Amino acid sequence: MNGGAKLLYLYLGRRGAMPRFTLDLMRAAPAPVLIAAQSELAGAFDALPGPVVKARLFASGPGAMLQAWRIGALRRALARLIKETRPDAVVELMPHLWSPFLEDVPRRMGVRRLAVLHDWRRHPGDLSGLANAWLTGSALRADRIITLSRYVADLARAARPDLSARITPLFHPDFPAETRPRAEGNRPLRVLFMGRLLAYKGLDLLVQSAAEAKHAGVALEISVCGEGDIRALRAPLAALGATVVNRWLSQDEIHRALQDCDVVAATYKEASQSGVVAAAFGAGRAVIATPVGALPEQVDDEHTGLVTRDVSAGAIAAALRRFAEQRDLLSHCEAEIARRAPQRSMAAFAAALAAAA
Repeated sequence: MNGGAKLLYLYLGRRGAMPRFTLDLMRAAPAPVLIAAQSELAGAFDALPGPVVKARLFASGPGAMLQAWRIGALRRALARLIKETRPDAVVELMPHLWSPFLEDVPRRMGVRRLAVLHDWRRHPGDLSGLANAWLTGSALRADRIITLSRYVADLARAARPDLSARITPLFHPDFPAETRPRAEGNRPLRVLFMGRLLAYKGLDLLVQSAAEAKHAGVALEISVCGEGDIRALRAPLAALGATVVNRWLSQDEIHRALQDCDVVAATYKEASQSGVVAAAFGAGRAVIATPVGALPEQVDDEHTGLVTRDVSAGAIAAALRRFAEQRDLLSHCEAEIARRAPQRSMAAFAAALAAAA
């Protein structure tokens, strides 16, 4: 990060991919950070050089209003950390419901504010996106708006051309993980579908495509891991002989699931960029992705995975068949993922972030 700005990280969420994102960023590029005390990974930050400040926020939806009296303490904690560490910029790694109440703190102290804008619009079935206008509005008022893909940057610029000069597209870095070589031999292709099981993620497309591929004689083993309502798919998943873990997974469980698979399916019906793809690459696993959103930016077709010709069960089935029957292609993708890892690393992202500030 030589020559870049001195940063302070801010992330107030509790669970999901972003606590891991923040932790990995801190490990790659240590900086002062303000996190939620209720974060599922809050304890892991204790081993970092810091300074790490943990603020108590709310732990449930109603708490956003019932615990609003904590906002004053949160503002003071941020101001103290800025005063003590004297950063050039505060980077809000993901908007939070209380973000608008913190916007003026860096500005009043003469510090630039950067905001990472993950999505431009709400995805179907994602209830957290109901606050999208509130969160997006806060991000758009930042001195510099960072996106994790060109796709989201282009959407934001098209809707708000007046902000174009303040929008900087970067990339979604990989989540580093211990990699384990894929088991060789004449055996079924092990396919993992992972993450929040929401409608737009396209689990139904994977189920249909796997059934089609199996009917054509392709040997597959399907694993589905994540929290969400999949009652309508339980019977077809059982017919496929799929392994299903229908709950929130710990970080250790995510690592094991990635190590135990051959390929990760990102068969989305729509998307911005995908943390699941970043996790797959961090574990050295190739990805089958549909051509939506920024997925073609993340997955280099036939080099780090396969991008299907369209968003259909037939196209996904064809990709499943290719990886099942062309293990040399799968090996090539794994080698390319490893070769390109430094370009997608959290250290590279941290350097780009500091340069953008």
